[in-house]
Amino acid sequence: MWTDLGAGDRDIVGVLLYKHVTDDTDSVPIAFLDGGDFPLALGSGTSQVTLSFASGVALSLS
Repeated sequence: MWTDLGAGDRDIVGVLLYKHVTDDTDSVPIAFLDGGDFPLALGSGTSQVTLSFASGVALSLS
């Protein structure tokens, strides 16, 4: 959840997933998700974004 993006009109064009380990120095990017559901248009005055994934799964590798 991002709670202080600042008010204004903008679009979300994708989501960067990363594995949080301890802090920023050892947390690594895993994937960048974009596609048919993007861009997500945020209205004026929106300053909080919460992304949820079906069954809590954002990415499945096989």
